[in-house]
Amino acid sequence: MKKYLASVLIGLFLVAGSTKVDGTKKSAPKKYEFKWLKFDQAESLQKESGKIIILNFYSPFCGWCKRMNTVTYGDSLVQEEIAKGFLPVIIDLRSKDTLRYKNENYTEGEFASLFGIRGTPTTGFMDTTGTLIVKVPGFVPPEGFIYLLKYIKGGWYKELSFEEFYESEKELEKQRR
Repeated sequence: MKKYLASVLIGLFLVAGSTKVDGTKKSAPKKYEFKWLKFDQAESLQKESGKIIILNFYSPFCGWCKRMNTVTYGDSLVQEEIAKGFLPVIIDLRSKDTLRYKNENYTEGEFASLFGIRGTPTTGFMDTTGTLIVKVPGFVPPEGFIYLLKYIKGGWYKELSFEEFYESEKELEKQRR
């Protein structure tokens, strides 16, 4: 798993370095339109749908979190991908609101600590067994985030490093042109 996390981080830096970060490449940033769910709601919906939960760990005073919410989650293509196969949950590391996870109650901050989340923004992906598949610290531009969503949704993290997945996707895109 650590091998795949490292490859996700390296791959996202490659994607970020080869694309614009300002959101103008595919669609201009706008305020995100989908509804953030509470963890308990998402867990309930996940049982019915089998969708993966996206955990957006943030802090209200974090500038990069605001940028992630506006630029990345505000991107229409990112929103489309999320709607297809994910349940978006926002977790405030400073919140005292409680949630239930594996039959225990936690504040949102304690929940983040369970997964070793110390900095924000951090994005996590949770499968239907309640296992954190991967966590990605830092701001991820929309172009890289779309590849990350496809990588997770398609289950490619089980077989390929993110770099391998990204390179194969880029090759397929070239062939389609």
